[in-house]
Amino acid sequence: MDSKDTQNPTLSVDTIQITRQPVCCSSGITRTTMADRHHMSTLTPSVDTIHTTGQPVSYSLGRTRPTKADPLNMSSPTPFAATTLTTGQPACCSTETTRMADSLYMSTTRTTVSPASRSSPESLDADAKSKKIAFGGQGSGPGKFHFNTGVAVSANNEIFVTDLHNKRVQIFTIDGAFLRNFSTIVPGEEGTMMCPYDIAIDGKANLWVVGNVVDLGPLRIRPYVVKYSQDGLPVTKFDIPATSIQGPKRPTITVDTRWDKIIVVYKDTVFTYVPDKGYFHQNFTKRQPLGYLVSYVTLDLAGNILLTHDRPWDYGSVHVYSRNGQMLFEFSTKGGPRGICVDPTTGNILVANWKKDRVVMFTSSGKFVRTVVKASRPDGIALGPDGHLVVNTAKVPGIGDHTVIVFPRHMVFGY
Repeated sequence: MDSKDTQNPTLSVDTIQITRQPVCCSSGITRTTMADRHHMSTLTPSVDTIHTTGQPVSYSLGRTRPTKADPLNMSSPTPFAATTLTTGQPACCSTETTRMADSLYMSTTRTTVSPASRSSPESLDADAKSKKIAFGGQGSGPGKFHFNTGVAVSANNEIFVTDLHNKRVQIFTIDGAFLRNFSTIVPGEEGTMMCPYDIAIDGKANLWVVGNVVDLGPLRIRPYVVKYSQDGLPVTKFDIPATSIQGPKRPTITVDTRWDKIIVVYKDTVFTYVPDKGYFHQNFTKRQPLGYLVSYVTLDLAGNILLTHDRPWDYGSVHVYSRNGQMLFEFSTKGGPRGICVDPTTGNILVANWKKDRVVMFTSSGKFVRTVVKASRPDGIALGPDGHLVVNTAKVPGIGDHTVIVFPRHMVFGY
């Protein structure tokens, strides 16, 4: 095993600042009218709205620049392809007025995205357990994506994927069969839909989605966190405080199920939202040099906050903070770390290395373990309750193709 890319965790020694690269949209608000309801769900969305702000609490945080990159070792299994044969609503992110029939909430279509052509349910189950499954592809119909980014897996093995430019969340079985989708309506905003970047599931099976709405003339970026039911009904929302506009940013989200808190990272700040108490608290501010971007956030088994930094390419790293904002350590994973998740049984950390086309494993203290799987341009990742690893792959000409790959447990953990 080549370990020249790894580095032991180091303590922070100086002050740092982060920024984020632009988000999905070339434009902003999609408005929905009440005309033409032929595609509407009979479900009625809630429009209860919470507008909350809080007083900031700032901490001076540091970093130590890592000097090593993580190694490349394990090879990838042969891809197992699957496609959809459906069409649907158009892609998004331009300023337009959309009929209610084309936008509101749920697709009632139940289209199966077949992992492969198989002769029986028994063979389907056997193959699903032994091979990886790929589904999706670029498009606007059910089961297709236009920039799939965030992903989460529920306790009953349903996969939830944010479909950024189509302004929706799509739901699949763990075998890749399409179940349903819903538009990412922002409640209380006159039918406005946001471009969803990331998603998390709380202990009560509610969906928490974070994204941006872009207003034109004058340019204004409005980040929101919206709570949806598992059926896609918007329940409530809260605004993410934004004191300045430095260009579009991609917010990211995770849930602390033990303490019932929602953690959001936007620009240079980590926010904590307490749903039951109905307030939004600015937890701590990170300071890093310009161009050091946060991609995704998760929590380890001790409740510490883990952030991936994917820029610049020669710096990519994971930073670990305590709940009160003290930087504990960082470790290197050069090559553009994106999605991150933690194995709930061992505490090992899985990181998607975007530039090096792989997902790698580290111990809870940041020591490199091994390359887990290979995937072209991996972005958001999530572990299912049975150990399946779900990986979003980004669209890169000639490389990525807007797909989701499900790796079975034995391919990830070896058993």
